[in-house]
Amino acid sequence: MKNLIYLLLAAFLFTACNNAEKKEAEVENNLAETKVSSENKELPELSIYNLPSTWTTQNGEHIQLEDLRGNVLV
Repeated sequence: MKNLIYLLLAAFLFTACNNAEKKEAEVENNLAETKVSSENKELPELSIYNLPSTWTTQNGEHIQLEDLRGNVLV
């Protein structure tokens, strides 16, 4: 009886681990698809990246906000 309980517990844990790995892979695929599709989309007219002004960075470089598109900013 004890062996049966251990066997059932092991089967349950094995199944749970496999499901978690599948879901993790699904999430990673969705993130990759979202990143690709968001980079290829046309910017909305009201996007901050469509401002025509030129900005100066702390390093003295002149950039437009459109140059920052696709980068993580804080």
